[in-house]
Amino acid sequence: MTTEMAKEAEKSLKQRSKNKENNNQVNAATENVDDSNEIVKKTISRLERKIYQDLPALEFYLYALLWLGSISYAGYLFHLESFKRRSALPKVKKYKPWWYPLDGYLYQDQYDHEWETWKVISSNSTWLLAALLYPVLSQVVKHVTLRWNTLFTCIYSVIFTISLVGLNPVLYMMVQIILIFLVYLLTNRAIFVWIVALGYTQLKIKFDDYVFQTYEDWVFAGYLTMVSTAWMNSRCVSFCLDRIWGKVPKETSIIESFMNLTAYCFYLPLGVMGPLITSKEFKEGMEKKHAPDAKLAKFTIVEALRYLIWFVVLELQICYVYNQSFTAKPFFVESMNMWELCGMCFLLGQFFNFKYVMMYGCSSYLAKLDNIDAPPHPKWIGRIHLYSDMWRHFDVGLYKFMHAYIYTPLASVFPDNFAGISTL
Repeated sequence: MTTEMAKEAEKSLKQRSKNKENNNQVNAATENVDDSNEIVKKTISRLERKIYQDLPALEFYLYALLWLGSISYAGYLFHLESFKRRSALPKVKKYKPWWYPLDGYLYQDQYDHEWETWKVISSNSTWLLAALLYPVLSQVVKHVTLRWNTLFTCIYSVIFTISLVGLNPVLYMMVQIILIFLVYLLTNRAIFVWIVALGYTQLKIKFDDYVFQTYEDWVFAGYLTMVSTAWMNSRCVSFCLDRIWGKVPKETSIIESFMNLTAYCFYLPLGVMGPLITSKEFKEGMEKKHAPDAKLAKFTIVEALRYLIWFVVLELQICYVYNQSFTAKPFFVESMNMWELCGMCFLLGQFFNFKYVMMYGCSSYLAKLDNIDAPPHPKWIGRIHLYSDMWRHFDVGLYKFMHAYIYTPLASVFPDNFAGISTL
């Protein structure tokens, strides 16, 4: 009897000890949750302080009025200076836009080569129709069979690029794709993919003279080839590294893999002007199709009107201020007073921002119609006051690329040297 009581007492003590241990674990977990909640609350509070400053309403509106008044006054003075110097500025030409309701014509600053090239593409009826038809045809193919959609995308995009820049530049682009693809197949090592990709960017200077025979070829097709080759270099890196690191399953055959890489590099809505998406995002988009509904119709119409309005705004800006042409005339810039100079600098930034809103925005718009999760267009720089936010929100695709394939891998190898990775 005494033995049984002793065993019972020992069992009771063990149970109490176990319960106490469990209670301690629960308390520790609760403390960890509380600590996590406290960290989240502090983070939210810090972010709110960045966005919503604790200022009296009168002071807030006073600052806003001073800011708007200052940039409006500076912009107006630069507008007057633009008209004063108009006859002496390069590339300021007579212009009669289709959307201008009044009689007569305007003078437009046509010095920005990138914007003028984009307008040539978008104003060509054949190229414009081909670009607009692609999402429609792609969805038709997807609804018939997803199996052939990548092949359709590959053929359609390559043919479009040939019509845009010519056969020789496209063959030149293919050399890079084949070279990096072979290195990926033979080594399956990220470091060798990076070495060849970076090395190829330096070789292009020696081959340009053989691809473009005249200056006129270089001005249009040469510029587009240079930009496209840079985008394709990044896409080849993304394609290879995603498969080396297991983010995307490897294809079952070399032919299928090369076809997917070619379709990804030349993908029509994003191939020439960007923005950048990862190969994982591209593959996921190729395997999805739209269900036609009111939401899709609304998106299609609203976004088209939105970018049409932004196009008119941007075209009007360079009809009344000639900030791009002034960059070619430093003596004119030196003669400005501080107000005029501030107006020019502010409007330079706005033009650059609106230009990429149009270029990236229209490309992403077409890609989204094809179920590709393309990056949004840049945020307005006038309301970004932290450069870290500028880095995140201007070129979102490039930011994601560098974070996924450069900063994060290096931070995992050299954690002490990349301690600030969380701030990027």
